[in-house]
Amino acid sequence: MKNYKETKAAVKQLVLSKGLNNILGGDLVRLYDQGHNVTNVQNAISYFRYSPQTAKYRV
Repeated sequence: MKNYKETKAAVKQLVLSKGLNNILGGDLVRLYDQGHNVTNVQNAISYFRYSPQTAKYRV
């Protein structure tokens, strides 16, 4: 099981490569298969979607 910090880093790489609005269910399944917790993945996506510190990723 990966911790939240590792999950957030993996989601960040996904956001940088695909864009926040282009993440598909298959991408999430790959993260889950890598050992990332479903709740942590969803929280990390919400962080990149709503946090003022991550506004530069929302284009």
